[in-house]
Amino acid sequence: MGKQEYDRQSDLKAFDETKAGVKGLIDAGITKIPRIFVHNQAQPNQKPSPKQSISSFPSIDFKNIDIDASLRSRVIEQVRDACENWGFFRVVNHGVPENVMDEMIDGVQGYYNYKAPAANRRDTIFRTMAPECLQPQEMPEVCRYL
Repeated sequence: MGKQEYDRQSDLKAFDETKAGVKGLIDAGITKIPRIFVHNQAQPNQKPSPKQSISSFPSIDFKNIDIDASLRSRVIEQVRDACENWGFFRVVNHGVPENVMDEMIDGVQGYYNYKAPAANRRDTIFRTMAPECLQPQEMPEVCRYL
């Protein structure tokens, strides 16, 4: 008898229907990570198409999405599709000034290049931007202008 194939979609649906989320798993005292959260990097579910290349990854134009509702809907669909199928995408005409993007890159590089005994590239910073944003002086200096 052959090895039974794993039905991840059924497990995902069952997990979603519990409405408990990951916190529910923790509260239930699980001792093993559920299979739906384990991904075998050596055998991804979807193999890249030979037609896909770095030059063909999604580029999404945000121009006029604030004034055209049908365009906004199409862009939202493009973002959803890019997230599901690529995991990333390029945005053009987003309205963020180039100097702000340059400062962001400098800030991220400063964060990752920071040399401290406790620094770890896997460290995480979480910053809530709405409804009230932290003032820069409330953040660690290396992260202040991210």
